[in-house]
Amino acid sequence: DDDTPTATGTAVTDAVDEDGLTGQSTGIAGGTGDVVIGNADLDNNESTTAGSVPGIFASGADEPATYGLSSVTGGLSQTLTSKGGAVVYDVTGTTLTAYVESGANSVYNSGVDRDVYVFTLNATTGAYTLALEDQLDHASLNGGAGDDTENNLQLQLGSVLQATDRDGDTVTAAAEELGIDVDDDTPTATGTGVTGAVDEDGLTGQSTGIAGG
Repeated sequence: DDDTPTATGTAVTDAVDEDGLTGQSTGIAGGTGDVVIGNADLDNNESTTAGSVPGIFASGADEPATYGLSSVTGGLSQTLTSKGGAVVYDVTGTTLTAYVESGANSVYNSGVDRDVYVFTLNATTGAYTLALEDQLDHASLNGGAGDDTENNLQLQLGSVLQATDRDGDTVTAAAEELGIDVDDDTPTATGTGVTGAVDEDGLTGQSTGIAGG
């Protein structure tokens, strides 16, 4: 009787921070409720992270397992937006790209469509990287608890993670098996002060100014 892999191991949680964004959007370090993100990928940028997924899976007797991504993206969030645009997904090989369409077609066009995040998986080791390329629209909270703070939004990516054992049996993880928190960025009011001037000499109507003096 064959043995098959399972996906009931230890869930993985990770985080990135919009504070580290440069390029399409530029983050601001710090802020109320800011979360300090570790430097797992050693690039000193909070908008990127790295980790591994083998602990989610067990290959059983038919080892070793290899790792991949399902092309079925219906288990990923279908309500995410970035700058108001709907986030959609493309899986090519072991790379998942979340993006906003910039053209008229529904096919991912690198360099034309606007990347929001890119998740890349190593098929042999199960190591991954995630790079946040642009902002995600967080809940405004509108006067509720946590309003005007750097609240988190979680990406649940487990539903596209797969492991395949040595004789070709494949298992797909549950969505919650890989969760990436995206820490919000917030505006500041610490820029250059603005000064201006008016002169009562110019008054007319209820009072009339006198030029000069």
